[in-house]
Amino acid sequence: MVTPLVFDLSVELDADGYEIAQVYGSTAAEAATGELMQVNTLFASPTEDGGTRGGVVLVQVDRQSSAGTMELKASWEDRTGSEHETTKTITFPSGSSSFDTTGVRKAVLLSRYADLLKNWMATERDLSLEPDEDGVAVPPDPSALGEWEQRSEPLTLSGDHRDQLGEFRDHFATEADAIGDDALNTELETIDTILETAEDPSSETDDGT
Repeated sequence: MVTPLVFDLSVELDADGYEIAQVYGSTAAEAATGELMQVNTLFASPTEDGGTRGGVVLVQVDRQSSAGTMELKASWEDRTGSEHETTKTITFPSGSSSFDTTGVRKAVLLSRYADLLKNWMATERDLSLEPDEDGVAVPPDPSALGEWEQRSEPLTLSGDHRDQLGEFRDHFATEADAIGDDALNTELETIDTILETAEDPSSETDDGT
């Protein structure tokens, strides 16, 4: 925290022929303009056991045209006051899903996991959100979820969500094994708790919900 890397970092995505559906990991993101990140001072994340646990910005896009192109642009100022800019063209590999690093793979897995739980909670609170048959949908805007503090409710897992969460549990276990991060086992235990509790309506969590 005493040696900043760069200043005034700006990251933008020019996605011609794509629609930015969701941006994860950046509260300053503006999907309409393609701005993903704006950081006044950027510091490096600490390294432990040869790896780095830090923030990640993940973008979900929907292709609108077969001729769509995407360019990722970054600009910043270094410690000497010099300004820099770089641009990278993004292409998707054909065939099945692939990941450049296990970090990207983990980020995708956790974003889908978070979306699934948010959708489940929104639906059970009668916020007019239906499960997505084609996969994990992007949850509604947070402003539609009401206040941060809400009354607790009995844990309920309707049929569609029970099936979806059960299937996702198997997917999560497979991905966690491929990623090799034991910390993901905590989330597996959480999913198992939800599924087990929902099977027995008379059971409750420690806080009565």
